[in-house]
Amino acid sequence: MFDTPPLPAAIVALVSSRRLPEPLSECFDSSAPPPDWRMLLEMVRLYLENPALDRELRGAVALLGAYAYLRTCEYLLFDLVERSNRAIELLQEAERHGIGEDDIEPLRAAAFAILEVASATEAQRDERLRPG
Repeated sequence: MFDTPPLPAAIVALVSSRRLPEPLSECFDSSAPPPDWRMLLEMVRLYLENPALDRELRGAVALLGAYAYLRTCEYLLFDLVERSNRAIELLQEAERHGIGEDDIEPLRAAAFAILEVASATEAQRDERLRPG
């Protein structure tokens, strides 16, 4: 598993404000076990597909999704590329909806670091498969 930056302040603030939609906020209940990031990803996807989602929440929910994608990266080339690219897309959406650079940049750096690992892994694999 990769080292993921701490949960961005915008997400912490949203959880503390109790404005996060209930099924998502339940993932952060202090009496509950740590979030199941894969399950949380599915909830984020559904919320972001909902045009009725409060526009003020959309950026933070996208940021939460990007964070969850990074938390679920594994050392499988396909997953690394897919998950880090999806995280980058969600970070762009979060930025379009007002999330600040202080919250976005650590996650963006982590996503690009994961892409670098994926590229290096792919190059090593190609080298091993090259005849001769």
